[in-house]
Amino acid sequence: MTKALAFVVIAVFMFASCGREDGNSSRIYGREVDSVVVDTVVPLVSGEKHPNCELHLSLRFFPSLPELNDSILSMGMIQPEYLPGAYNKADKKQLLNAILKKCISSYRQQFTPIFLMDKTNANEYNYSYKVYTETWPGIDSTVCYLAHTLIKEGDHQQLQSFVKNFDLRTCSTITADDIFVPGYESALIRLIEKKLMKTFKANNENELKEKKIFVNCDPYIPDNVMLLKHKIIFIYGQDEIASHDYGEIKIEFSRKELKDLLKKR
Repeated sequence: MTKALAFVVIAVFMFASCGREDGNSSRIYGREVDSVVVDTVVPLVSGEKHPNCELHLSLRFFPSLPELNDSILSMGMIQPEYLPGAYNKADKKQLLNAILKKCISSYRQQFTPIFLMDKTNANEYNYSYKVYTETWPGIDSTVCYLAHTLIKEGDHQQLQSFVKNFDLRTCSTITADDIFVPGYESALIRLIEKKLMKTFKANNENELKEKKIFVNCDPYIPDNVMLLKHKIIFIYGQDEIASHDYGEIKIEFSRKELKDLLKKR
C-alpha cells in the first residue's frame, strides 16, 4: 500500500462512525459530485533520491455549482500560497496540477540552499502534503464538506480537518447559528463538556484539566461542526484544546440528543 493510499484509508476510517451515509457518493440531493485526484513525488535536487516532496490531492467538486466550488477552495484546506492567481475554473485537473506546481516550487526555493550546504541530515528536508475530501448529506438539500489535510516536515506531522456546511440550493454557508435556537451556546457547551468527561473518564472540569483538556482556555464550541442528516459532530483540531499526542478530538451527538436546542424544521 502506498503512503498516499494509506492516508486515504486512514481518513475514511476516522469518520466511519459518522453514520450510514456515504462521504464519497457521486450524487447528493440530485447534484453530481466529481472527485479529482493528482499524485506525485519529486526530489528536492535533481539526481538525489532524498530528500523529496510527496504530494497527494483528492478534491471533490460540484460540476453544476461553480459558485459553491469557489467557496470550497477558500475553506482553508489548500494553503493560500499554493493557489494559482488565475486558472480555468471548468478544468479542475488543471487547477490541482497548478497547485502541485506552486507547492513544488515553494519547497525547492525554501530547502535547496540549506540542503546543498549540509547534506548530512537529508531526511529533515522531506516534505509531504496531502489533502483528502468528503461530502456528506445534511438535512433539506444541505451538504457537509469535510477536508483532511496532512502536512509532514521531517519527523513532524500535523493533521488538520476543515469543515463547511452548504445549502445546495443557494450555495450559501450554513453555520451552527442557523440550526440552533438563540442562546444555545451555554447549554451546548455543557453537553460537550459531559461528552468529554465521559470520553476521558473525568468527573468534572478540574479533572478534565488534569487530563490536559481545556488547560489554557474555558470550554467553547469549535468552528468545525459537521451538520449531518442524522448526527452533528464537533471537531477540535490537533493541539487546539489538548496536547499534540491527543490528535483531533471529535464529539458526536445524534440529532435526538440535541432536539431541545435545535430549531423546529
